[in-house]
Amino acid sequence: MGFGPTASNEVWELGGGSIAQRARFRRIMDVLFEKGFASVDELVGELSVSRMTVHRDLDELDSRGALRKVRGGATVGRTEQFESSWEYRTRIAVDKKIAIARRALDYVEPGSSLCLDASSTVHELAKLVAAKTPLTVVTASLPALGELALVPGVELHSVAGEYDPHFRTFMGARAEQSIRQMRVDTAFISMAAITGTTVCHSQAKAIQLNRAFFDIATTRILLVDSTKFGHSAIHVFSDISEWDRVITDSEAPAEHVEALRSAGVQVDLVDAAADSGTS
Repeated sequence: MGFGPTASNEVWELGGGSIAQRARFRRIMDVLFEKGFASVDELVGELSVSRMTVHRDLDELDSRGALRKVRGGATVGRTEQFESSWEYRTRIAVDKKIAIARRALDYVEPGSSLCLDASSTVHELAKLVAAKTPLTVVTASLPALGELALVPGVELHSVAGEYDPHFRTFMGARAEQSIRQMRVDTAFISMAAITGTTVCHSQAKAIQLNRAFFDIATTRILLVDSTKFGHSAIHVFSDISEWDRVITDSEAPAEHVEALRSAGVQVDLVDAAADSGTS
């Protein structure tokens, strides 16, 4: 089963390279977006090149954050210890993420201040907030900065730090320090997994960045689609009781939704099919 459209030129075209190399990059990413994982031998067959060439291409794409090179091949899928690439995440559960973002917009008030994290779900919200200006927005996300840079009525604050191409965001101690110098009304954050009432992520550095956003906000809203429930990730972020509201889609398992509500959290369920106008 496929996960979305074929790969764009966005990452693998950066930095030049020959026409043949760029064509290989696109094909590698198309295969990975379709399957999640591909072996070196499979890619050798797809590309009709040597194993050495495939290894070099995977090393380069790994360095750009487009995939993760693992033993025997490469992956873009999420695991307990690895968060999938930005390109991959923007191609899965898209209808759910859009519906969640539209509901989240209901909790944005003109004149308020927001933190927007670097997740693909919150990026869908970044595309919508122009409807609620004037706003003050704090973000470390490069895609969100690009989305909001020219929006009238948005006072945009960029977080300084070391750029991470895999997450498309600025991270590290300097980023966290700059965030903690501010206060905002509402933080909109997504996470990789919810196990019971525990909110988790596979990457410690993402936990640390989002914890800084979380700590400076008066209201904390978690945006997670239903595919995040019942999965685990290696790093614990918080108990769900620390959040004010969770917005997810109606495919979230009923027992998980009930566990969140029993922990005292407001839960909004949105119908992605109805929101997109499909039956």
